[in-house]
Amino acid sequence: ELANKYGQQPGDFKIEDVNGDGKYTNDDKQFLGYKNPRYNLSLRNDFTFLKNFDFSFVLYAKLGAMATFNNAKNNSGFIDRSSYYDLPYWTVDNQINDYARLFSSDGGASYNVWRSTSFVRLATVSLAYTFPKELIKRAQIKDLRVYFTVRNAAVYAPDWDYWDPEMSTHGPSPRNYTLGINLTL
Repeated sequence: ELANKYGQQPGDFKIEDVNGDGKYTNDDKQFLGYKNPRYNLSLRNDFTFLKNFDFSFVLYAKLGAMATFNNAKNNSGFIDRSSYYDLPYWTVDNQINDYARLFSSDGGASYNVWRSTSFVRLATVSLAYTFPKELIKRAQIKDLRVYFTVRNAAVYAPDWDYWDPEMSTHGPSPRNYTLGINLTL
């Protein structure tokens, strides 16, 4: 069996022997990608409609970056006895290539699993209503505006399925909701 030849079992990641010499050396290293995004894009827009409503959004993307994702090895800690992020894993009935079996072996080689962290984020969405001056002047109010804002509204990261791709493995990013009133007397 091929896995036994390298001191591994089925479901362990197989490292590519690039030069075919049967050993894992520096000659087998490959360029897989960049740690920093190759492209940074952003779009911001503000709309006014029905005279008193304002809608705005900020959208940005960071494309072409990679980060280590060694959780895919499924070999750290006590996965079977602790609360842990639910990750897929290789089994005889579920022979997937992007996650190893539980308690997999590195086979004596030191390597990292890399994944794309490219993403598009809807960073801010805001909707506001400004009351007409004729309506509020009787209450001796100069300006009155009510608004609702969502920060970190959504993230699309097709190749990253763990926490926030911008923060890598540091944890989730919070979504903040704000309901506010701007009042000028």
